[in-house]
Amino acid sequence: MTQSALACQGRSPTNLVLFRQRLPQKPYHTDNPRHGLLIRDVQRALSARYIQPNQPHRRYWLVYDVDRELAALDWNDLGAPPPTIVAQNPQNGH
Repeated sequence: MTQSALACQGRSPTNLVLFRQRLPQKPYHTDNPRHGLLIRDVQRALSARYIQPNQPHRRYWLVYDVDRELAALDWNDLGAPPPTIVAQNPQNGH
């Protein structure tokens, strides 16, 4: 009995794993945009509140910042396909 081609490829990484793998090696990042941006290695940048998601020469992610309560579910309410990753502020639901 043979395995399907998909089974031979092993487990697919989750979208968060792909996000981490595709970050720039030295992304722009900051905790407060008013204080400017820093450029450091990805390990240090991962702890920042804001981080550059795409590499300068490649675009993997489309980022939309929608500042209203329950915006993370807008795609469902509109009948649109689900996004790859959704982040929501637990303090205000934005």
